[in-house]
Amino acid sequence: MAKTEVLGKNHSGNASKRGSSSRKKNSKIKKWRREYISYFAKMRGSSSSRNSGESHEGGGLKVGERERVMELLSKFREICKNLLQENNTQRERKAISESVIRRIDFLAAREVKKMRSLYIQRTNSPGPVPGVEVGDKFLYRMELNLVGLHTHIQKGIDFVCNGAGERIATSVVASPSGGYANETSDPNVLIYCGQGGDMVSGIQHEDQSLNNPGNYALKNSIRLKNPVRVIRGTKEKKSCVSREDATTFVYDGLYEVVGLWRDTSCNGKLLYKFKMVRITQ
Repeated sequence: MAKTEVLGKNHSGNASKRGSSSRKKNSKIKKWRREYISYFAKMRGSSSSRNSGESHEGGGLKVGERERVMELLSKFREICKNLLQENNTQRERKAISESVIRRIDFLAAREVKKMRSLYIQRTNSPGPVPGVEVGDKFLYRMELNLVGLHTHIQKGIDFVCNGAGERIATSVVASPSGGYANETSDPNVLIYCGQGGDMVSGIQHEDQSLNNPGNYALKNSIRLKNPVRVIRGTKEKKSCVSREDATTFVYDGLYEVVGLWRDTSCNGKLLYKFKMVRITQ
């Protein structure tokens, strides 16, 4: 009986220590979150005060589209930078778990979208995006969503239904991270591989289907000849201060989808290729 009582005391003591450790860890995480809630509030406040002296027209803020887009990206990157620095500091102190921050771009985008003077939710439609110019570079894929170039966070083909109810492509992202080898040697021509095929670790496991929503939209765009925005992604070397996602995206302008054909991947699976040609003014 005495032995049982001693074991019970040890168990109770260990549980108490674990509970105390858990409370301390949660307290640190809550403190970190409070600090960033305060930081985001200051960011929104400084944006509002800076814009309060600008003229208004028709109840809306009179700001040039180009300036608004540049300021939006600047704010987003500033928040991402601060989140990265704080995240690295907390990891070094072992005061925060890996699951607290996994995608800082999602957190930063959520805060930027609250800045009504900068963020405008755009309608996904074909053609150029006000304030965005050919050659603009984007450090995060989330930035494409924020400015209205490409709404999908992961999928490479963006589309919308036109007035006749037909699905048409509005933009494509030709990125090496997608797994397919899009041919980009000619600066005015893009051979774009369709989406689908259960791509895992660079290996296509299934045949692609032309009924895939994105592929079908690109097919319709051949007949309807609507302009499609092209964003090209390139891999860059990581640095100690860079973001975790080292792909940079460049807006390459408007293209027309002029044809498609069937092909096979390196392991014999069916895939579709679309030829896209730059639209010159």
